[in-house]
Amino acid sequence: MELFQVTLKRGEDNNAFYEDMETPGGAITIPDRKVECGERRPTSRTTGYMLTLEEAQEVSYDDRVEVVVPQSVLDRQTVVNNATYTGRFTKSTSPTGSLITNADGASRVTYTNNDHHAWGILRHIESTNRSGWGNDAGSSSGRRVDDTVTYTASGKNVDIIIVENYTCSDHAEYSSRLVDYNWGQHYNTITGGTNYTYSNADARDNFSAENNHPTASASYAAGERFGLAKDANVYMFDATYEQSKSGGGSTNRTFAYIREFHANKSINPATGRKNPTIVNASLGSINIYSGASIAHFQGVTLDKGDGSTFLSDAELLARGVYKNTGKSWTNFTSSTNFQVNSSAPNSDLVDAIAEGIIVVSAAGNDNAYTDVSGGDNWDNYMVDGAAYANRNYFFNGYYPFRDYYHRGDNFSFNGAINVGALSNRIDEGKSDFSNWGPGIDVYAAGENVMGAMMKDEIAYGNPYYGQESNTPKWDTMGSQNGTSYASPFIAGLLACLAEVYPTLTNDQARTYLQNNAVTGLMADTADAIDVDVSTRVSTDGANIDRIALWKNHRATSGNMAFNTYNKDVNDRPTTGTIYPRTRIRRRG
Repeated sequence: MELFQVTLKRGEDNNAFYEDMETPGGAITIPDRKVECGERRPTSRTTGYMLTLEEAQEVSYDDRVEVVVPQSVLDRQTVVNNATYTGRFTKSTSPTGSLITNADGASRVTYTNNDHHAWGILRHIESTNRSGWGNDAGSSSGRRVDDTVTYTASGKNVDIIIVENYTCSDHAEYSSRLVDYNWGQHYNTITGGTNYTYSNADARDNFSAENNHPTASASYAAGERFGLAKDANVYMFDATYEQSKSGGGSTNRTFAYIREFHANKSINPATGRKNPTIVNASLGSINIYSGASIAHFQGVTLDKGDGSTFLSDAELLARGVYKNTGKSWTNFTSSTNFQVNSSAPNSDLVDAIAEGIIVVSAAGNDNAYTDVSGGDNWDNYMVDGAAYANRNYFFNGYYPFRDYYHRGDNFSFNGAINVGALSNRIDEGKSDFSNWGPGIDVYAAGENVMGAMMKDEIAYGNPYYGQESNTPKWDTMGSQNGTSYASPFIAGLLACLAEVYPTLTNDQARTYLQNNAVTGLMADTADAIDVDVSTRVSTDGANIDRIALWKNHRATSGNMAFNTYNKDVNDRPTTGTIYPRTRIRRRG
């Protein structure tokens, strides 16, 4: 005999079930003996019973029973410590700090509060906006909040992969969990070529690829102070370095490698299963235009008749391509110099998601509209002048020479969770630069958020905590802006969720984010897609202004057991040559 935890379905009569279990001659699916109750919990659907393995299996098939779990299995689980953040959560463009003189005699800033955190850590655990909290507050005290926040998960036994075109710094914010994984060991399997050695240190030291962008992304996903998944393992995949090491030219094999990594990872002895894989891609895909000869917009086609006559500024604006008017985005400066989102099929990414990998992507910083399949703007497309002759060339299901510029980029088009940036203003609108529309799954803090920056000479940057006396280099820190930094925050949040629900899928993660998001709070002018403003979110209807919200999945104190089987709907997820060639950019 051993102890099994028996959980009934919601709505079942607990007392009737107890009587069947504990009275000889009960229902046919209950052992025909008096069963010893090893642990009764009157307010729970779960009760412990002493059973043989065969009896436990029989009980599991009773129509009233949801799940039976051996206590020995539960005993193998590790209940992680709560992740607690105490200190200052500032939306200010100028966090509190003071001047120091570094070893080179230069003035730098050291932050006086030793616990600055990304303000999203506080904002995204609350279902309402704190009154008056924002960078545009009238006083410095209104631009910051001093508080304590507790999350009941920290991404333990979860792997986060930061996908970039550069390599992150070996930063103190996450260096103890940064895994130097040899991606090159999978090259032969992927291509039939010769394996090579991929090394983070080699990428940083010999290829000068270390960069603030992936460093900040890693910190917002899994940083000790600036991220949520502070116990997750961090992996770096630098696509540029991969191409230089493999000699593979411009071919993008990113998700082919990640699929091999996910399929071949070993069982974690602490959990008895493979770690979940969460990917953050703070990147996007665009095409650079030297003039559009065709624009198909909301069912109407404007065709200039050849490959050398182009749409005017006004015609582009009327089709949702916005002009650079001194704002932070740069869609176009003239009708012959602009860019649009570009999406193309990526089977490796689609298959990675189908194989259980969760992928999170930055929505982009062009104030551009993003639709969903079947929407009024899903089929909007443009054709570059140089591609005019091939405008009607058709593969089965795909026009390769048309850019469907309101479908998002390669990542979101192929199934990644798409994250927009929430502003740091009091009114909680989207960030001016953030892409918007029904194709944005959720918004997260993406403006003036504190985070890690790369290791640098002490003459540059502001020192990370405790490194004021470092020479000749120190890890740096500062504020960042962009959907590139909202996306990894959500990747970290999902890593915490995957710690609780290790079989979490990409679809379940998206449903969790959308169903639990706070709606109706974001400032919104509701202007149309063809108006060049920065404040609209929900022109397509209500409840798409989704601010991410984390719900703690167990009590922050007094835990008796780690309940993995809570099925409350609000707490548990539901179930040829292409021209112009797609270019990959940093989201930022």
